Amino acid sequence: MPPKIPPNTDPFSGGWNDSYLGDYLWSNANFGEAVSQAMTPLAWSVLQYSLAQWVFLPGYSTVGNIAGLPYVNISLFASLFQAAGRDREALLDSLEATLYMPLPQEMEIPLIPLNWRGVLSGGWASARVGWRQQRGARRLPQYLAGNRAWFDAARARIAGVDSGESLARLWHRELAPHLLAGVWTVLGTVTRAASTMLALRRKLEDLVGAGDANLLIANLNAGERGEGLIASLGPVAGLAQVAAGALSRADYLSRYGHRGPHEFEISRPRPIEDPSWLEAELARLQSDPPDVAEMLAGQQARFQAAWERLAAQAPRQARRPQRAFRPAAGSGALRIRARPLDGAPVRPEGWGDQRIGE
Repeated sequence: MPPKIPPNTDPFSGGWNDSYLGDYLWSNANFGEAVSQAMTPLAWSVLQYSLAQWVFLPGYSTVGNIAGLPYVNISLFASLFQAAGRDREALLDSLEATLYMPLPQEMEIPLIPLNWRGVLSGGWASARVGWRQQRGARRLPQYLAGNRAWFDAARARIAGVDSGESLARLWHRELAPHLLAGVWTVLGTVTRAASTMLALRRKLEDLVGAGDANLLIANLNAGERGEGLIASLGPVAGLAQVAAGALSRADYLSRYGHRGPHEFEISRPRPIEDPSWLEAELARLQSDPPDVAEMLAGQQARFQAAWERLAAQAPRQARRPQRAFRPAAGSGALRIRARPLDGAPVRPEGWGDQRIGE
């Protein structure tokens, strides 16, 4: 008797492809930023484990694997929204706010037929996810305060393991519980910040258009007037600081040793795990140095131009940026910092304050 082929197997390549499970709308708009290349089976298994409880409708995976990349099942959310009597506009707002997936108004979304049992189980599962996310967001200060030290200690314990059996025990007793708690902290922090950021984006789009709104939002984490450093430039600017002697190698790896183009791919060593990585990057920087000062100046100039256009349209908000921008900036900064190895016990002013203007 031939072996049974799983329903999510691509009949042409034999690979994993969850799009064969049914007629659903899938999107990797947000995941695609973190996972830009096909995952190894190891990375996919860790993602599955991490999100195993992120279930809004029992029997349906929230995240699927298509061509080695993670995709979110939009049909699942659309079906639950329809069952709850919420309209399409509410669905699109929720997707844009929580999953950063702005869908076109005309996009057709296939629905999952639900009977009353499906509606009840979906409502209960969604409520449970919400409760776990809220609890995770509340523990963010403790997570940020202790996460770096926990990772250092965990790496030392892993290095001291002498057998597969001991490593399995360490995983089940210490590593996996911390991983899952961190997942809920990150998910909860993102969800908590979502409504503030979406409201501010909509307000800015009405005032200065989508392009300037995106520029202003992107620079929120650099300070309320864009005078700081946006998170994506940190690793590059940090290398230049190391080369200039303004930052030690140890401090650089402590800040950015988990960052990189493949930071989600767990089968690849992180910079902090590769003793040769930093020296190779410094040598490359010396042979072909990027003009970090020029990049920062360009960032500041673009932000300043957008800010001046905002000031012309809404002088009251521009004169009082601490009221208009600080709550969203605090939310955005916490979203960036709720990542592995990032952390210090800082609670930006305005966290939890939903007010974005007058």
